[in-house]
Amino acid sequence: MSFLIQKGLFKTDFTDNHAVLGVPVDAEKKEIRKRYEDRQKTARPTAAPSTVKRKKNWRMILSKLVNPAYEKLFQEKERAEHAIKLRQKGQHEMQQPQKLEQVQRDKARQLAQAREIEQTYKKALEQRQRCI
Repeated sequence: MSFLIQKGLFKTDFTDNHAVLGVPVDAEKKEIRKRYEDRQKTARPTAAPSTVKRKKNWRMILSKLVNPAYEKLFQEKERAEHAIKLRQKGQHEMQQPQKLEQVQRDKARQLAQAREIEQTYKKALEQRQRCI
């Protein structure tokens, strides 16, 4: 069974590990670990959706997205390198106005147009955490 996401930065060969775990770029190890554990709890058999297909999808999400994101972000050097790549990717995307027009979600559009991107991103994450 293949697993492919064709939206947002997943359209490219770049995976935003911060977005996968739902942590800001400047997140500390403790926060990264907490979000990883939250994602793990969500995928446990008692919490995961009941159908066999959905359980397989949850396991695939964990193995292909969540676990690799955690492994990279939990190491200082990897986290710093990823933050640099993420910033460069964002700057590159911002220089292509036609791509900004393709942004469909309100939150993503607000983030793309924000002057203080990191504060806007953190605020969006906090609001999201309250909803979960």
